[in-house]
Amino acid sequence: MSILTDSSLLKLVLRTLETRGLADDGKFDWDPITFAFTVQISIFAATFALITIYQAILAAGPGRPGLISQRRNGTGMT
Repeated sequence: MSILTDSSLLKLVLRTLETRGLADDGKFDWDPITFAFTVQISIFAATFALITIYQAILAAGPGRPGLISQRRNGTGMT
């Protein structure tokens, strides 16, 4: 039993792809339903990411004016 090195493993993968005919098949065959579904998911994901970025910007901001004085007054530290 031999240990597979990176080069022999790569050769094995390439040989397998060539025998199955997948090495040169790089085209996409999208039907309209799959494409529409993918577009909807990507729009949802982009919206979710933008909302997350907006919340991170708000959280990193200076905060509301007077927040520290409100905390001091609430805890009795006048």
